[in-house]
Amino acid sequence: MLSILQAHHLVHQLNLLHTISFVTVNEYLYILRAVAKVLGEPSLGLGRRAMLYLAAAVSDFFIPQQKLSEHKIQSGKGSLVIEMDAVPKVLKDVTNEWSNQAFIVSFKLETDSNLLIPKAKAALTRYGHHLVIANELHTRKTSVLMIDREGTIEPIKNEDPLGHEIEELMVQRLVHRHLDWIQASSSSSTPTS
Repeated sequence: MLSILQAHHLVHQLNLLHTISFVTVNEYLYILRAVAKVLGEPSLGLGRRAMLYLAAAVSDFFIPQQKLSEHKIQSGKGSLVIEMDAVPKVLKDVTNEWSNQAFIVSFKLETDSNLLIPKAKAALTRYGHHLVIANELHTRKTSVLMIDREGTIEPIKNEDPLGHEIEELMVQRLVHRHLDWIQASSSSSTPTS
């Protein structure tokens, strides 16, 4: 955790995007909670200037740490049945408790185009965050939709997949969206005479 905080301070000084790697779902959940709480800490003073860009492709199911086998599973016992738990949904905690002032972006990947927009909008309603970047598996490198909680759908297409990655275009739009959101919240809190 110390190395993450040291990297955060460097990233903050250089005004860069801070990426954090993880291997297991348990690591992801632990780190997400810790980082979201730090970014949401009022004494840090980030408030609405913080953005959580939750781009991790976390599995829908996992085996909790307490259910993992301590030793090698023996093959001599015949077939193996694995029972997995649903990954806890923590986005509502991030939005409502841990970093309730931050601009929060999640992702929605689907294989069925008919489910993409309804599921993205449902996530925005359920979790109360600001933006979903929605994409289909087969076009994920060339086309995404930015969907906000007001229902605005902004398509982003990568017309030059050999020259740029779609993430560059997404980040440019996210920076604008985030700055617009900060500006709107600043002007709405300014007293009028």
